Amino acid sequence: KQWYQRRVRGAQSDVEKQPSDPGYQTAPIATPVEEESSYVPSNYIKRVQALYRYTKASDDELTLPVGALVYVLQEHSDGWSEGFYNGQYGYFPANFTTDIR
Repeated sequence: KQWYQRRVRGAQSDVEKQPSDPGYQTAPIATPVEEESSYVPSNYIKRVQALYRYTKASDDELTLPVGALVYVLQEHSDGWSEGFYNGQYGYFPANFTTDIR
């Protein structure tokens, strides 16, 4: 949790909230967001879909809307992945996504 808070400047994510917390929202099964880029990286290892919105906290991260389809290029042991979305490469929190076929 400490690394996560450092990355998003202390903001509490929906993942950390409990159902009894004010403002808690469950994530419905997301509808894929229309991708603006038709480019697909040839070296991707899997595709994931964003379950939660994520706004980048630094220039090397991706901003993901709910439902974004991301091509994962590398997974890291710290819970972050590198991916490609909407014509951009960057890091994103893996726990905000789910694997898709």
